[in-house]
Amino acid sequence: MILTLVFSIFLIICFYCISNLVFAKLKLCELEKPIYGCSLFIIISNLFFFLFKLNFIYFFFFFTSLLFFSFFLINLKKIKKFLYSSLIILPLLILILVLLLNYGEQFLIFRGNIWDTFTYVSVSKLIFNFNLNEIINLKNTVEETNLADYYQIYKNEIFSRPSISFLIAFVYSFNYLDLFQSAISIKFLAIFLSIFSISVLIKKITKNLIMNIFVSNVFILSHFFFYNFEIDAFSLIVSMPFLILLLHLVPNYSLKLIEGDKKYFLKLILLSSAFFIIYPNSASIFLLIFLIFVIYETIRNNLINKKNLVSLFFFTFIFLFLIIPSYIFTFFFFL
Repeated sequence: MILTLVFSIFLIICFYCISNLVFAKLKLCELEKPIYGCSLFIIISNLFFFLFKLNFIYFFFFFTSLLFFSFFLINLKKIKKFLYSSLIILPLLILILVLLLNYGEQFLIFRGNIWDTFTYVSVSKLIFNFNLNEIINLKNTVEETNLADYYQIYKNEIFSRPSISFLIAFVYSFNYLDLFQSAISIKFLAIFLSIFSISVLIKKITKNLIMNIFVSNVFILSHFFFYNFEIDAFSLIVSMPFLILLLHLVPNYSLKLIEGDKKYFLKLILLSSAFFIIYPNSASIFLLIFLIFVIYETIRNNLINKKNLVSLFFFTFIFLFLIIPSYIFTFFFFL
């Protein structure tokens, strides 16, 4: 089971390297980069699957090719700097290792909510084996196999927050972990990315490193986060880093609009799109609150002019373009 932990760290490094390549001009801090890299994974995987309707293997080859390219170009000094910054996860990492070594699988398996776990894992299997058209017409695709009934049960769940299943299928594609172990590695990924995001947010409040490490790690052990971790609320815990970084960015809206900071709005688009795609239930509430704040700040600071309105319309258009390919499980999910 230690391998599940190793793969979660491997994913973090992958997302960091890709972010370092693709978002080099966004001036992200070291701990933000893996989260933005993950947002790119979420957005592109959804576009490949729902817009282009391609088999998952095409996305896997595309993303791994991007990975190899980013590994080849990465500066070793930057990797060392990132690894040093990542030591913030060390307290919780040690705790997890102690629990894993002493309790093994029993520490990771929660039997009180088998439905969510089996749904995410089963959808991962569907995504791994079929493209969208094949899943929609699943009866004709697999009627001759003994898996027909199993697949039929879960085919409609492809439209219910499948981003977690994309992540699980990606880990599973490396052929080192089974589907359940791959799912556990995603839970660890959510923990570490959440620590990174909390650390970025806390830095805005205090420069005290000890306080930063303490608060970032304790947040994971809070009732709210750990309860959702235990009941396998995958979408909620994986969406958490994106929400936290949005809370970090949104208060700067007025200043950045006045400055015409396009990089700031690109960050908002990436985070809000990934947040909405992963967990539309929560995102629909928080993004509405953010929208009300944006409208209020725009009016309060007298920022209503043609230039600003065009910019806001343009960025809104990009946001909608990124999330619309998965409209069935985002908008229609609420009906």
